[in-house]
Amino acid sequence: MKKTINKSITAFSLVIVMVITLFIPYFNLIGYTVSAHEYVCRGIDVSHHNGSINWNSVANSNVDFAIIRAGSTDVDGETLYKDRQFENNYSGAKNAGLKVGAYYYCGAYTQEGFERNAHDFLNILGDKTFDLPVYIDVEKALKQMALGKDTLTTYILSALDIISDAGYKAGIYANRDWFKNYLDESRIRDSGYEIWMAQFPSGKYAVDPAEYDKSSLCNIWQYSSLGAVNGINGNVDVDVSYVDYNYSDAFLTAPKIDVSVNEQIATISWDKVNNATHYDLRLYYADGRSLYDNWGGSPDELSLSFKMDPGDYKVQVCSADDNGNFVYCNAVYFTIENEPLAAPALDVSVTGQIVTISWNKVRSATHYDLRLYYADGRSLYDNWGGSPDELSLSFKMDPGDYKVQVCSADNNGNFTYCNLVYFTIGSQNDSNKSFEECSSVYVTEGVYYLTPLCVAPDEKCIDSQGGPNLSDNYDHNIHLWEYLGNSNQQFNIEYDGEKDGKKLYFIKNMLTNQYLISGDEHNVIEAPYKISSSKWYFIDCGNGYYKIINYFNNLALDVYNADTENGTNIWCYDPSDMTNAAQLFKLNSIN
Repeated sequence: MKKTINKSITAFSLVIVMVITLFIPYFNLIGYTVSAHEYVCRGIDVSHHNGSINWNSVANSNVDFAIIRAGSTDVDGETLYKDRQFENNYSGAKNAGLKVGAYYYCGAYTQEGFERNAHDFLNILGDKTFDLPVYIDVEKALKQMALGKDTLTTYILSALDIISDAGYKAGIYANRDWFKNYLDESRIRDSGYEIWMAQFPSGKYAVDPAEYDKSSLCNIWQYSSLGAVNGINGNVDVDVSYVDYNYSDAFLTAPKIDVSVNEQIATISWDKVNNATHYDLRLYYADGRSLYDNWGGSPDELSLSFKMDPGDYKVQVCSADDNGNFVYCNAVYFTIENEPLAAPALDVSVTGQIVTISWNKVRSATHYDLRLYYADGRSLYDNWGGSPDELSLSFKMDPGDYKVQVCSADNNGNFTYCNLVYFTIGSQNDSNKSFEECSSVYVTEGVYYLTPLCVAPDEKCIDSQGGPNLSDNYDHNIHLWEYLGNSNQQFNIEYDGEKDGKKLYFIKNMLTNQYLISGDEHNVIEAPYKISSSKWYFIDCGNGYYKIINYFNNLALDVYNADTENGTNIWCYDPSDMTNAAQLFKLNSIN
């Protein structure tokens, strides 16, 4: 009997030894070490649920860091409440020599709620310093899960930005299921924020973290909620860090990136990171192909510019130290637009017999095609291909009527984006001729204010009494009114071709879309008809002024009695006096 009892005791002792051998390393951190290449250091995360903690005992139990809950929101994330043990835990861990981080649980489900909680979190942190990042904890909130990956990630990033802008290294805590199914993990990483991940390989039971490598998934791994540490009553969350978080003043952080695009020049700039000895910039096509890789610049060189083809791109900038660490990175996607060719805007200026033709630069054009013709269509100068920076040409020309066409072109030989302008070179203007000796001239099509010489420059112009509240659609009267700059006073001059030796135009009001017509008894009205009495031609009277003559009755547009009062009627009258200021109009382009 005694022998049997001894055997039982021996067997029982063996079981006890086996249990201690197998489970103490997983449940108790005392004396447990792993090789440095597997993880850097061990830690715990705590809240008021862990009660009053003896932090000196914790520090003597092979614990290197503690992440302490600062607060927690209510179910809907409306209010962030301070954890009642936060102050004690912070001071206790610091005094015991542990490295310290912080977190708060967030149940918000709107961007406003996330951002409000982030500001409340900063208020709780106050002027405290931290050696590890500070985190937003998201888990279990059904309303967050219903938002979808993109929206929830956007809200979280907006809160992390607030925390990061306050000078903290920021990150997010969630379990592996949330990172896979409810969060856009790549966006969080590309934005430069830390990942603290919970994943329990054996359910909630403690495991040996050295047997797993989660370094590709996170910076800190919470591997169990059932750890045991001296100084804490009951179980505690246990973690390992794959990052060597030194001290707060030695942190590298991910630089914030700004990309500005001017035409095809992309300028990539980033903010200066304390303790960075250089930066690593990597430029990719959006599909991942490398375009520019592994540049190490000085710590004071904070921008680079590239001339780039149209397309979608991604740039990543990392802060680096002398140990070659490039783990603190931000990434930004941007696009260089492929702007289509457009017709260049033309301007023709004439001084004597010298005509200067100029046009605006079109971004996608590689050169321009200029073609100069007599007004009857005969070619005078054809098919000129100039550099993309050559935007004008001058010619000495004989008196006559001409037209010029300028097209923007690309390397594929496309010349379909063109503008055309008619102009006249005269031996002199017609101010010294009788009306019978005058001939009509081309004017540049466009939208103008029509300002008579009888009023001060830019003081008054022709105005339509038509407007948006009219009850009829024609017979609107035309009068003189002070310059207001509205569409009632803007007229589009449209070329209609040449007839009887006269170059004819329609004059259309930009508000009413109706045409000036010389009506009965010399009155001028607006009506929606393109008829002979709505056609006009122009006589150049010098100094930028023209007589505007109606084709139907050969009467000139005229300010009644050369009066300058608002409301003075505009009519048609005998054009024979070539110096009559009531009949001389300047075309003031709205451009």
